[in-house]
Amino acid sequence: MSIVFFLFTFIHFCLSAAQQEAILNLDGNQAEMHAQIAQLAPAPFLLKKLTFQSDTHFSEQEFLYLIDLHEGEQIAATDLYKALYFLQKKQKFETATFSLRELNDGYHLHVDLKSFWTLKNVKFHGILIGRDAYRTHYLIEPGERFDEEKHELSLKKFVDAFKSEGYF
Repeated sequence: MSIVFFLFTFIHFCLSAAQQEAILNLDGNQAEMHAQIAQLAPAPFLLKKLTFQSDTHFSEQEFLYLIDLHEGEQIAATDLYKALYFLQKKQKFETATFSLRELNDGYHLHVDLKSFWTLKNVKFHGILIGRDAYRTHYLIEPGERFDEEKHELSLKKFVDAFKSEGYF
């Protein structure tokens, strides 16, 4: 009798702790993202717990303001679409992973945010005069999303500027 009870409890625990996950590329296809969210949350659910994690500085207050989801509310797929839309508009994050785990009395939604690479600054060593003039050749501004094509073009502009000044 106790083995049957143990197996029933174990199966119930495993089923109740089931976790679903949707990894969303915020630069990706809108229809694909909507399909993933619809699969993640096919029916409205009670949001019992909401957490997030970001690989860059992003305050909890700003996160909650952006996604506009609140613990204790019924959440539908349309609410998740709206949250995703505002995360995209922020243009700071490359991917958002929505994890939905069932609790005894609702669901726990965890959002894991991965940011784009951004440029912190451009440093020049060995140049005493004219650093600012060279800095204008770099096409990516500090804080802007890193773009490999712009970076390569900037390096070519540096080489051309040095050649025109007789360094090569």
